[in-house]
Order: sequence, then C-alpha cells, then structure tokens
Amino acid sequence: LEGAPRWATLREAFDRHQGVTLPESPIWYEPEFRFANFDEFSGLFPSYIYPWLQTPFGYAELIRDVVDSLIEQHVRYGEINFSVARVEQVGHSLEAVLALLEAEVERARTQGTILKIFAGISRNQGVEHATFWVQRVLSAPVIAGFDLHGLEVGWSADLFREVFAPLREPGKK
Repeated sequence: LEGAPRWATLREAFDRHQGVTLPESPIWYEPEFRFANFDEFSGLFPSYIYPWLQTPFGYAELIRDVVDSLIEQHVRYGEINFSVARVEQVGHSLEAVLALLEAEVERARTQGTILKIFAGISRNQGVEHATFWVQRVLSAPVIAGFDLHGLEVGWSADLFREVFAPLREPGKK
C-alpha cells in the first residue's frame, strides 16, 4: 500500500500538505536507474510517504488512490499489503484504517476487482513485536493474510514460526 500510490497523486498531496512541488517524474523512473540496496529504497518512505500519511486524511487518500488505480487498470484480482504498525506510528487509528480498507475492498468488488488485504509485520522489530501485531489484527475481517516485512539478513523467517503458528489452524488466514 505505502509503495503503490501513483506519482501524480503523491505530487498533488505533497504540494497540498507540505507546500513542496515534487518533480514531474522521480529519478527512479529513469530507465537506467537502480537502487543500490534495499535501504536506499526504503529510505524514500520517510521522505515521500510518511509525511502524507501523517495528515488527517492521508490514509484515506492513499487507499483510495491505490484502489482507483487498480480499478482503472481493470485489474481483476490484487493483493494489497500494508504495514500495520506504521498506521499508529504516524498517528492514525488502526481500526479506522481497517474500516477504510474494508470499504474500499467492497467498492472495488462492485467494480469487478477482487482485493485481498495482507497485514505486513516487521521482522526487524523482533518476535515479540510480531506476536503483538498478529494478535492485534488476527480477527479483523478485512485481513486475508500476513506478510513478514524487512531485511532477511539476521531475521530468518524460522524465528517467527511460533508467531504464525495460529494461522496454520483450519479456518485461519
């Protein structure tokens, strides 16, 4: 979700909320551009996405833009992954964002686009952090599944086996 808004929408939101005009096209759209590493890529989020999300309607605008883009492209099925912890880190209510996602999933369905929402859990914050967030959103109807975010070096997925064990039970996501 956080990495999926259209550049034109991000530019408009940045101008409106930050008073800063971003270039017509970002440098990473250039054909020869390559990120040096994952840190360089993820370093863009605090500069471009998080300031937008900190505004009162940031998540609503972001979610609407991403869903609109999928519908306009006639996407039949898509999976949207978002960082559950980030929602509260930027000052929003997780419950409100889950409700926005649920409403947009339904709106997309009426337009012929099936969307599944996946809760992204950061492995870099450790097992206790992951356990907290899995338990926090496990019963949310809009959550179709979970994804383990972050750097794999030093944070093997095996460390989180028990965190995700309840999800392997019949009827779980």
